[in-house]
Amino acid sequence: MTPSNIPLPQRVGRLLDALNHGLVQKRPVLALSLLAALAGESVFLLGRPGVAKSLIARRLKFAFEGASAFEYLMNRFSAPDEIFGPVSILKLKDLGKYERLTKGYLPEAEVVFLDEIWKAGPSIQNALLTVLNERVFRNGDHELPVPMRLLIAASNELPEPDNGLEALWDRFLLRLVVTNVRGRDAFEAMSSSLDDPYLDNVEPTLKISADEYRKWQKELLRVEVPPSIFDLLHLLRSTLENHSAEQPEQAIYVSDRRWRKLVRLLRACAFFNGRQSVQAQDCLLLADCLWDKPEQAPLLRDWLAQALREHGLGSLSRNDALEAELADWENLLDQGLLRREMVVETERVVHGERFHEVLGLEKQFPGCRMVRVEDFERLEAPQDQPLQFHDSQFEPTKKLYAKLGPDNLLLIDLAENYYRYKKRFDYDYFREYQNFQAFPLDIRRRETQRAIALEPSESWKSQMLDRAAGLRQALAQRQEALANFLESNKFEAENLFVVVEQAQGVIEQSRQAGEALRALLLRLEIGLSRLGRQP
Repeated sequence: MTPSNIPLPQRVGRLLDALNHGLVQKRPVLALSLLAALAGESVFLLGRPGVAKSLIARRLKFAFEGASAFEYLMNRFSAPDEIFGPVSILKLKDLGKYERLTKGYLPEAEVVFLDEIWKAGPSIQNALLTVLNERVFRNGDHELPVPMRLLIAASNELPEPDNGLEALWDRFLLRLVVTNVRGRDAFEAMSSSLDDPYLDNVEPTLKISADEYRKWQKELLRVEVPPSIFDLLHLLRSTLENHSAEQPEQAIYVSDRRWRKLVRLLRACAFFNGRQSVQAQDCLLLADCLWDKPEQAPLLRDWLAQALREHGLGSLSRNDALEAELADWENLLDQGLLRREMVVETERVVHGERFHEVLGLEKQFPGCRMVRVEDFERLEAPQDQPLQFHDSQFEPTKKLYAKLGPDNLLLIDLAENYYRYKKRFDYDYFREYQNFQAFPLDIRRRETQRAIALEPSESWKSQMLDRAAGLRQALAQRQEALANFLESNKFEAENLFVVVEQAQGVIEQSRQAGEALRALLLRLEIGLSRLGRQP
């Protein structure tokens, strides 16, 4: 299979696999470095000695067909001749021209690796500014185009502040931290590997030719950057500015030049993933482009995730207005289907004293008082009604019969219990103790509600169905918008240069937003079922 008929994402993915062969836990750094090379940008690697910084640069040379490379370890005594080539003595002597012999040096290299970059002297740093930004090298009285596709600079430290290195630091678009391998399995795989990582094992069909590279540089510029992406960048830019104003010691400065280059990098990310439009998912790589200190990277990732949620999912996951409208519809449904009327029930409670040794029944019926049957029976009063009698502690005892006597007094009788014990006691003997007792009447009100179903009118049903149809349409439109957002951004889809795990916050919020919409639709369907038909 020739390069022309391999789909570009598949080809770049296979190329990345080949470049990563023999490396352990370096794929994210390698992937972003390859993206920088494909976009013609520069990378800074921060890491301690021996973490494969130079190896990553050497492996990337294998991505390009016949690529020339230049590598140099800087020190404070490094001279421009060692980087850009020695001065031509012949031209200086015979022609009086100050020109360098650049063959084999940085100006003619396609992949460049400069280790300990911050130790370079001012003359080297100043020359690098133009090389990195304009891709030209001034050689004598003319400018020499530099074919460089990627410059990787490395160091185990950041540039010292107020040391004149800000302009050079600003030129490195991607800033990546390289660490030792972590974990038992990774350590064993790294230490026991027999692969030679310095061996070029990239298939010739995967290597990128000079013509392809030039063609891709033009084509990636045609990748669309939707307004939603610019809205997201505006939100991120505003967040950075506010953070820098509130915490000047942790300020993050991003120049206009870097913003322009970042948009180009996003285009490249979309293009080599086989798309003609930048997606929100691509923006996650910006966390590795904006920090000035490595500890700011997690904060940037949080800001990016928040910006994606607020801008992309914010309006789609806020259902307050729809939920309030649905709740109002449900309330009207309840009112229309049910009429509530108050039914008042009265409970009479007797507050009495505690009587002792009355007819000897205190143990069986604590707190009860008997009256003469004839007095109870001849009393003109409303119809008898059972009543719960309470003792002095307001605890219920036995159910008695009562009548309403003169002056709103309540007469009580033990009723059937009296006849049960009549044979055991001499009624007349205790007559003098059996004068009826009158207790003040206390009325406690107890209210209950009864719901009575009524058949609603057809016109009311029609209005409710029309409103439900509008609600259903609004919810369906919100679901469609959410689906389109996820489809156009594909947060869970494979991305050659972005770690999908970084989008987990957005993925989770989109899942919750979908569940919330489904719950609202279910409530609407339940309400419609109560009406007995669907709109």
